[in-house]
Amino acid sequence: MVHNVRTPVLVVALLAAPASVFAQVVADSCGGGCPILPRNARVVSIASAPAAPYPGPAISATLRAGRRKRILYAETMTTESTGLGGPYVYVTANGLPMRPVGGFPVDYVCPSTPCAVAAWLDMDDPANAALIGVPITVTLSAWNSLPGGTFDMSLVVRLEKK
Repeated sequence: MVHNVRTPVLVVALLAAPASVFAQVVADSCGGGCPILPRNARVVSIASAPAAPYPGPAISATLRAGRRKRILYAETMTTESTGLGGPYVYVTANGLPMRPVGGFPVDYVCPSTPCAVAAWLDMDDPANAALIGVPITVTLSAWNSLPGGTFDMSLVVRLEKK
């Protein structure tokens, strides 16, 4: 009898949850997680993340360790569902802002959606010495100033020889 009392409560709790909880789907090139972090490349994505003001939703991809004589690349794609303007995007590696390709500022305002942004870091630059020999987590954050809507976000990270 106790089991019958708990079951309806659980069903009600799930039905009352916001739809965005169920709409988010995360895909990762590691499958369901990485027992050993990948050395050179990783891809992650999320669909229907609720759009929000800063700091907004974020996705991250972690590589095993930074190495000298390498360039860290991040390629991103962000789509905002309302179509009322492009999102703001920000790409970091272990909290360090990544250099943009094309000269846009660190927190780039996309002129429209979808928005593709590429960024990089030279692993031999003394400013990036903290990334050598430790796991590197590249994070793509996106936000907008308008309420509502969702983001679809993808992040490709590569550590390549110079």
